[in-house]
Amino acid sequence: MEENLQPKSENNFIFSKTVRAGKRIYYFDVKKTQTTDSLYITITESKKNTIDDEQKKQVAFTKQRLLLYKEDFGNFVEALNECVDFIDMSDNEQDVIAKQLSGKSDFDDIDFDI
Repeated sequence: MEENLQPKSENNFIFSKTVRAGKRIYYFDVKKTQTTDSLYITITESKKNTIDDEQKKQVAFTKQRLLLYKEDFGNFVEALNECVDFIDMSDNEQDVIAKQLSGKSDFDDIDFDI
């Protein structure tokens, strides 16, 4: 995985970090809202896809974007760290935790105020 660290000073961009990983590129951009000058992060995954057409090969990029606001950073980082820790465990440890968590959902008591 190749990393690139660079400051940006265009429009609402404040800072950007690029991570290259095979056919994927991840962009971590810190931006400023236009109305309140609050900072937030956008995480963009760009994936290179080759489309085999009968006449020629075409290259297309698929992009997916996630916006992460400051008030959600702590929960996001905590969940990401827990997932990474789980992946780093042995298969036996993963099986034990999976059995403990089977049937339990973190989404049972979520209330979206709309």
